Amino acid sequence: RYLVERATREGYKVIDRCNLTVLLEPGQEDLAAFLAEHKVQVVASLPCYAESNVDEQRGRGVFERSIKGLQLLNSFGYGVEGSGLELN
Repeated sequence: RYLVERATREGYKVIDRCNLTVLLEPGQEDLAAFLAEHKVQVVASLPCYAESNVDEQRGRGVFERSIKGLQLLNSFGYGVEGSGLELN
Protein backbone atom coordinates (compact mmCIF):
# COMPACT_ATOMS: atom_id res chain seq x y z
CA ARG A 1 0.00 0.00 0.00
CA TYR A 2 2.94 2.27 0.64
CA LEU A 3 3.96 2.02 -3.01
CA VAL A 4 0.43 2.89 -4.21
CA GLU A 5 0.20 5.85 -1.84
CA ARG A 6 3.59 7.15 -2.89
CA ALA A 7 3.07 6.63 -6.62
CA THR A 8 -0.36 8.27 -6.71
CA ARG A 9 0.87 11.18 -4.62
CA GLU A 10 3.57 11.72 -7.27
CA GLY A 11 0.93 11.68 -10.01
CA TYR A 12 1.58 8.21 -11.43
CA LYS A 13 -1.26 6.05 -12.70
CA VAL A 14 -1.37 2.78 -10.77
CA ILE A 15 -2.88 -0.42 -12.17
CA ASP A 16 -3.82 -3.34 -9.94
CA ARG A 17 -4.12 -6.76 -11.58
CA CYS A 18 -6.67 -7.92 -9.05
CA ASN A 19 -7.62 -11.38 -7.90
CA LEU A 20 -11.20 -10.44 -7.03
CA THR A 21 -11.49 -12.92 -4.18
CA VAL A 22 -8.76 -11.11 -2.24
CA LEU A 23 -11.22 -8.27 -1.65
CA LEU A 24 -13.19 -10.60 0.64
CA GLU A 25 -10.26 -12.08 2.57
CA PRO A 26 -9.87 -11.40 6.29
CA GLY A 27 -7.64 -8.40 6.80
CA GLN A 28 -8.42 -6.99 3.36
CA GLU A 29 -11.86 -5.59 4.14
CA ASP A 30 -10.72 -2.04 3.36
CA LEU A 31 -8.87 -2.86 0.13
CA ALA A 32 -11.66 -1.82 -2.27
CA ALA A 33 -12.02 1.52 -0.47
CA PHE A 34 -8.24 2.00 -0.55
CA LEU A 35 -8.09 1.32 -4.30
CA ALA A 36 -10.95 3.75 -4.92
CA GLU A 37 -9.44 6.44 -2.70
CA HIS A 38 -6.23 6.32 -4.73
CA LYS A 39 -8.07 5.97 -8.06
CA VAL A 40 -6.22 2.76 -8.88
CA GLN A 41 -7.24 1.21 -12.19
CA VAL A 42 -8.40 -2.35 -11.49
CA VAL A 43 -7.90 -5.10 -14.05
CA ALA A 44 -9.58 -8.42 -13.28
CA SER A 45 -10.66 -11.47 -15.20
CA LEU A 46 -12.42 -14.78 -14.96
CA PRO A 47 -11.49 -17.65 -17.28
CA CYS A 48 -15.12 -18.10 -18.32
CA TYR A 49 -18.62 -16.69 -17.81
CA ALA A 50 -19.95 -20.04 -16.54
CA GLU A 51 -19.80 -20.68 -12.80
CA SER A 52 -19.06 -24.38 -13.26
CA ASN A 53 -16.08 -23.71 -15.54
CA VAL A 54 -14.61 -21.05 -13.25
CA ASP A 55 -14.98 -23.22 -10.17
CA GLU A 56 -13.47 -26.19 -12.00
CA GLN A 57 -10.41 -24.16 -12.98
CA ARG A 58 -9.96 -22.01 -9.87
CA GLY A 59 -11.70 -23.89 -7.07
CA ARG A 60 -15.13 -24.28 -5.56
CA GLY A 61 -16.84 -21.00 -4.77
CA VAL A 62 -14.39 -18.80 -6.68
CA PHE A 63 -16.98 -17.68 -9.22
CA GLU A 64 -19.41 -16.54 -6.52
CA ARG A 65 -16.70 -14.78 -4.48
CA SER A 66 -15.40 -13.09 -7.64
CA ILE A 67 -18.87 -11.76 -8.44
CA LYS A 68 -19.17 -10.47 -4.86
CA GLY A 69 -15.77 -8.79 -5.31
CA LEU A 70 -17.00 -7.09 -8.50
CA GLN A 71 -20.15 -5.94 -6.72
CA LEU A 72 -18.03 -4.53 -3.90
CA LEU A 73 -15.92 -2.59 -6.41
CA ASN A 74 -19.14 -1.35 -8.06
CA SER A 75 -20.34 -0.08 -4.67
CA PHE A 76 -17.27 2.19 -4.52
CA GLY A 77 -17.88 3.48 -8.05
CA TYR A 78 -15.81 1.10 -10.16
CA GLY A 79 -17.53 0.45 -13.48
CA VAL A 80 -19.89 3.36 -12.88
CA GLU A 81 -19.89 5.94 -15.65
CA GLY A 82 -18.53 9.30 -14.55
CA SER A 83 -16.91 7.97 -11.35
CA GLY A 84 -13.39 8.25 -12.70
CA LEU A 85 -12.71 4.71 -11.44
CA GLU A 86 -11.60 2.29 -14.15
CA LEU A 87 -12.50 -1.40 -14.01
CA ASN A 88 -11.29 -3.61 -16.85
